[in-house]
Amino acid sequence: MSRLIVTVGLPRAGKTTWALTTGHPIVNPDSIRYALHGQRFFAPAEPFVWAMAFAMVDALFHAGHEAVIVDATNVSTKRREAWVERFASRAQVTFHVISTDSATCIERAKAEGDETIIPVIERMAREWDLPVPWSRATPLSPTPKEYVSCACGKVAGAPGWWENCEAGDAASHHPAGCLPPPDAAKDET
Repeated sequence: MSRLIVTVGLPRAGKTTWALTTGHPIVNPDSIRYALHGQRFFAPAEPFVWAMAFAMVDALFHAGHEAVIVDATNVSTKRREAWVERFASRAQVTFHVISTDSATCIERAKAEGDETIIPVIERMAREWDLPVPWSRATPLSPTPKEYVSCACGKVAGAPGWWENCEAGDAASHHPAGCLPPPDAAKDET
């Protein structure tokens, strides 16, 4: 099964730096924006930017790539769910979390002379909403770098994530890596 790796992290967290080390093709909405209209953000173009990002991921899978990276902030559940809804039926959707704190991201922006991104970093840091147990409000040690989101909406690794599945028979929709180990229920008791 193909794998879609979606980054999660603040601007200047190191998402692109990490993505470039993987050797996988990268779809980056910021690059799409610059190619389309030559600037970081232009609100009227955003629906087209995201339609292009989805189409590019589709095209890369159709071209035979086994893994594709979406290099974007994806700090909201809504943004992450869009990738799961679109691709979970044919690819394992994995989220790679780059949990660089906002102070470090702001320092990096200042060092690069990009102070216009600072309010965006601050806003996204406030809006960050990773599912429990990966919430910034409830940090775990060590924080996992990746987690799998299933077509049923559960997050692999969260307690009881395979229970009460609303998408039907587990074998029919759970991507590889999403199903719990056979003795998982015993591990939680």
